[in-house]
Amino acid sequence: MMRAALTKPALAAEPSDPLLAAINLHRFAGEAYDDMPEDLTEEQESEAFRRLCSDPDAVLVAWNSPATSHEGALAALRLALQEINDDGEPIVKSLVTAALGYFEGRSAS
Repeated sequence: MMRAALTKPALAAEPSDPLLAAINLHRFAGEAYDDMPEDLTEEQESEAFRRLCSDPDAVLVAWNSPATSHEGALAALRLALQEINDDGEPIVKSLVTAALGYFEGRSAS
């Protein structure tokens, strides 16, 4: 007798990590911006950057809570290193502080 495999909905599989979600949105926006056509005018490119990347970047710049998961903390450190390499330092402090808060065991209060 064969039994059907029971599966959980994807959202129930792991608890939500708001920092990881914000980092993933930031990365997705950056990738979408990088995929823009190369023949845009400077004004069009600036507008595309504003529409795609400004909000996700602002969320991470303002982040002030510790990461809530190991995966989120690692993602924060990876993005911070990438930003340092790309000279995007404004979000680095928030990302490193969030990851450090997780590793030090601080609560999100």
